[in-house]
Amino acid sequence: MEKYNKKEYKKLFNKLFKEARTPDKLGVLHQFRNYLDKKEFSRLLCDCWVQTEFPNQYPKYMILEMFNLADKEILMSNDYLEDGSYSNENLKRYNNLGRFERVYRGVQDCFIKSVKEVHDSKKSGRMKIKVFSWTTTRKKAEWFANRWRKDGTGKVYSALIPKQDIFMFNNGRDESEVVLNPNKLFDLKEISK
Repeated sequence: MEKYNKKEYKKLFNKLFKEARTPDKLGVLHQFRNYLDKKEFSRLLCDCWVQTEFPNQYPKYMILEMFNLADKEILMSNDYLEDGSYSNENLKRYNNLGRFERVYRGVQDCFIKSVKEVHDSKKSGRMKIKVFSWTTTRKKAEWFANRWRKDGTGKVYSALIPKQDIFMFNNGRDESEVVLNPNKLFDLKEISK
């Protein structure tokens, strides 16, 4: 990137961000992460994440870097209210958690045959499970596992995540989404339907 002062970077960011397709906004945000104040960056990260249909397509290091830079309180206060303000229900929920949270993920990858393969980095299925987006409800994970499959062969996984490794909760699309650090998942297992 050329050398700009902070004001010029902000102007360039606004132009590129406005013109970027929705799936590309996370990439633009990552490029300008060091030129935005933490509050603005955190709000934009939350909005981009929710608007992007498959945010887990981005490299893991990039997503981790952005969520580690963000303000967790802002990420947790991400539900818009009708008056344009934000709800802090997710922050309250986070603050009331115990040490660990049970999470679920629905996967349609027919190549995943066992949990052992999830931990085998040579298997393609690992990327479908050890990702950032999970849900707090088994029912929603079952829906994700079979939303494009009529044969009901999708798989549902369950895991535990330490509270401190949860980046945000979001229910903006009625998905009960929890965004987390996938490297910190444990007690990962396939659960029966």
